[in-house]
Amino acid sequence: MRRDRKLDLMRGWAVFHMFFMHVPYWLNFYGSGWPALIRSWLLFTMAVYFFVTGAVNIEAKRRPWGEFVVRRAKVLMLPYYRYALLCTVIAAAVYVYKGQFTWELLGRTALSWVLPIDQQIMPLPFITWAVWFVPVYLSVIIVFPLTRWLVEHIGIVLTEVVLIAVFLVVENIPGVPDLVQKAAYYPIFAALGTQWPTLKHRSRKKVLGAAALMVFGFASLIICKNLFGGTYDMQVNKFPPNHLYLLFNFGAVGLLYILLPAIACVWRFLVRKIPLAERAFHLYSSYSVYAFMYHTFPYVFVFWLLDKTGLKGTFPGFVLSEVIVIPVATMTLWAIAMIREKKDYLRKE
Repeated sequence: MRRDRKLDLMRGWAVFHMFFMHVPYWLNFYGSGWPALIRSWLLFTMAVYFFVTGAVNIEAKRRPWGEFVVRRAKVLMLPYYRYALLCTVIAAAVYVYKGQFTWELLGRTALSWVLPIDQQIMPLPFITWAVWFVPVYLSVIIVFPLTRWLVEHIGIVLTEVVLIAVFLVVENIPGVPDLVQKAAYYPIFAALGTQWPTLKHRSRKKVLGAAALMVFGFASLIICKNLFGGTYDMQVNKFPPNHLYLLFNFGAVGLLYILLPAIACVWRFLVRKIPLAERAFHLYSSYSVYAFMYHTFPYVFVFWLLDKTGLKGTFPGFVLSEVIVIPVATMTLWAIAMIREKKDYLRKE
């Protein structure tokens, strides 16, 4: 199947946005007051990513459920277990360095990585902080054939009603694990992505539909927050995702669709000025699963550097962190691509 360049760009942008947003959150820049609230309103990356996941899979070759899940799971789980092996080796080295090494401790660490359920042991910060994505992505893939069947038989509106109802039930079950709540949440946006074959051909009617979704999302967010309580801080609403975060992301997805021509215009300008940007985004899209895992390593160094320079919580520290994290994460993906494919994504063809 020929790759959809628009979807590649959207997925690459989502990965870049993740690189950018993890700096203020993981390194705790602008963590209080209005700056913290404003930065939380940029937390729509995963909704976009799972929208693209739905779009990619609806246009892929139709396969039986078991074959589909196995093929998609391999794309996810093989990189995960390579990452798990690397992290276990790094953990062993850290244990030795700190004088804490025992075979029992190393064994517990290795076993914690066997099941991708967001319970991994690691003696360094950041390294496991994005691994929650793995079981959630896997759950979205497992239910996607059912999602597609619902869309084809009852339409997208009723499908969304069913998925939202399931999510709201899960959200209100006392003591439900965060992982289960996330697994019930993100298929909602994968279902929206199934409409991409129609949505990519813009029309006035579709833009008005996106505007209606935006108004519904943001207005309902304000109403629900004032009636039932909660917060406008989307970081709080995201972990685990709740009904306020759902409404926020509906509004954000509608707004982004409306702004697509402006975003494309800005993108064309950037590509003319920075030709490397297009190739980097293609790399991000092609290795998005690896990006979620391997982009964590630069943070260990940056965290140490900020501590040594006294730049924690400062604007220069924020700029320095972005300048280090994004290029290093990009070069990490470049190295992985070179090892796996011997393909230089950053070289002009």
